[in-house]
Amino acid sequence: MVTWLSIPDGRPPSFPLRLRAFRRAVPLSARMLRYVLAMLVFACIPDPVAEAVDDDLLLLTSGARAAGGPAVVTRTVGPSGGVLRAGRVVVTIPPGALASPVPVTLRRAAPGADFGNQSALWSYALEIPLLQSGQDIDVALFGLGAPDRQAAVALGDSSTMGGQADTAPARVVWGSVTSGVLRFKLSAHDLTQGVLPTASGEGHASRWWTLAGYARKSSQHFTVEYPTAVLSVSADSPDRILAAAEDAYQKLANLNFDLAGSLAWPVPISVGYATLDEPCPAGLPLAGKGKGYLVLNAGLCAAASSDAMRAAVGHGLFHAVQAAYDPRSTLAQRHAASDPHFAMLREASSTWFERAILGGSYVSPYFLANMGLKGMGLETWQGMPQAQAQARNLGYWASGFVRSLVDQLQGQLVLGVWQNVRNQTSPTPGYSDLRALVEAAGPGGVAALNWADYMGRLFSGNTGYAGWPVPASDAFWLSSGAPLGRLSASLAPFSAQKWTVIIDSVPTGAQYMFSPISETPDLTYVIYKGTNPNGPFSYVATLKMFNPQMLATAPGDMYVIAAVNGESKSPYTTVSGADLLLGDKAKCRFCPEVPADAPMLISEDGLSRWWVDESYMITLAQEHYQDTQWTKLWSFYCSWPNVAAFKTGVRFRLDGTTVYDIQHYDTEGKEHGIWKEFYEAGNIHFVRTYAHGLILTMTEYDPDGGIIHYCTYDGQGTATCTP
Repeated sequence: MVTWLSIPDGRPPSFPLRLRAFRRAVPLSARMLRYVLAMLVFACIPDPVAEAVDDDLLLLTSGARAAGGPAVVTRTVGPSGGVLRAGRVVVTIPPGALASPVPVTLRRAAPGADFGNQSALWSYALEIPLLQSGQDIDVALFGLGAPDRQAAVALGDSSTMGGQADTAPARVVWGSVTSGVLRFKLSAHDLTQGVLPTASGEGHASRWWTLAGYARKSSQHFTVEYPTAVLSVSADSPDRILAAAEDAYQKLANLNFDLAGSLAWPVPISVGYATLDEPCPAGLPLAGKGKGYLVLNAGLCAAASSDAMRAAVGHGLFHAVQAAYDPRSTLAQRHAASDPHFAMLREASSTWFERAILGGSYVSPYFLANMGLKGMGLETWQGMPQAQAQARNLGYWASGFVRSLVDQLQGQLVLGVWQNVRNQTSPTPGYSDLRALVEAAGPGGVAALNWADYMGRLFSGNTGYAGWPVPASDAFWLSSGAPLGRLSASLAPFSAQKWTVIIDSVPTGAQYMFSPISETPDLTYVIYKGTNPNGPFSYVATLKMFNPQMLATAPGDMYVIAAVNGESKSPYTTVSGADLLLGDKAKCRFCPEVPADAPMLISEDGLSRWWVDESYMITLAQEHYQDTQWTKLWSFYCSWPNVAAFKTGVRFRLDGTTVYDIQHYDTEGKEHGIWKEFYEAGNIHFVRTYAHGLILTMTEYDPDGGIIHYCTYDGQGTATCTP
């Protein structure tokens, strides 16, 4: 049956809604008549939203394309709320959503390419200088037509702080279409974020656009939202994505992570086409860390990419859980203007987790691509350009160390790391990735010992891990080049360099010394020996400061040395100089300024030897031993060049290898610089600073590195100490 609605030409409407006059009667079906009557009733409601959308509703009945409201509108909205309308959208900000009056802008915006080529008719952005304080915002899009249904919407949010914009990857949300009106909500923001300054250009924005051709499917803990086009590539791709996510969930549960308290389940997985930094990043909305989501690249939906998809989903899910353990707000975690605390640990543990997902001989390509960062400390991103990217790359590289630690220590190492992260506070003592890792490894320098062992095995090709290449050397020394050699490098905590020594010429019966002369106790030198550049190399020794190793060598021998900084005390940024003397054991072992051809004298009892500069008639260096084989030291002293005064002196304990103290002098023989005294275990006990004979400061440490007290001196020897 057809019902007719007749409106004569030129007749003004008798109701508030403005109607275009029809030149002839328009046939309406019963369904369309009910739709028009519903609109007429809606038009009679004295609601600002209704007044804002009148043309859009009626123009739909004529098939015309609605122009709607203005492309952009700005109005001041405060705690009492307000309504904005632009184009085909009406945004209702409820009372209590904003803490103070601010200018709010609603504008048309081009849709993103995150989810394919989509219509621009329902693409908008809402810009607010303040965070929403506890109330959702209602969004209504008009003109979507029948039938009533659930519809997909792409939604993203961004923040501008300090002139830097940060955008979370867009995700898929769902709204209800009733009588052609699509309604959904913008979730209230997490109030722990803090309020950004309201300076010009700073604030927050939400952006959305409607999606066609999207469907969803759920499992126990996840909902995958996918373009139906992927079904033509792989009909079971939604099931495989859900299976991969559930598998990752179970493996994290087996590691005893608090999953129930970390995220709001089911966690959405939005499949799209955006080119992002990772194939399945975890999105952190301003609504809070607990509402994290995943965005999976549709290119991984093919059956041939199943392993890559599983690794990506596991990697991203672990990121979402880590965000909940991070003590900072969403904004602090994700914004480019923030320091990337825990970014190294995020990538290290998530990249390690990929292998927990795939098992076997899997090696992450991100780990392989970043092995060249071995010479950089794991927390050296601080103060660097592109700190966010640098921290992440260091994390990819550090994932190999996490694997080694887990294999060596067993237990719940990775869980312990993230529990330590959650327990950290700022500003005192501040956030630190390495502190969380070091504490999780255990007391007594376990992390440092394992770091030295790991780097030695890596450099010598002895990790036992399939698919791991042997890194290239950073420096070489050939015995034919000079009678004495010296290899040195500046190393930050938890960094290392690979040095290679090639014995291509050696005097008959000669032994070579490998003598560490750096004064830093946290520097370690791990030596391996072989004859083939490609290995295998066999372990020889681990050396610490002033503990030389004498090795019988032959032409063709090769030595790989891992020079490692395992400094385990915060702030993990102090660079130390690794320094190794090489050459004939008859040469001076500790004073690099002594020429190789300097005359050596030996005491009558054979316990001391010294080198002299005959032109100046001065002693260049002295070594005093407890045995005539020169294996157990009492002390040694290095002199200033061309000056009859000691520059450095080092004394040892009765074992002949443990350093008791290190002294420094000026050219007049007065105490000058930093003096160190050590416990028997090798940890620092006292540090004193001098200036030309006057003591300036003194710090006493307990065996675990904690400060007992600190004293300053007034130049007359009077101390002021704390505590």
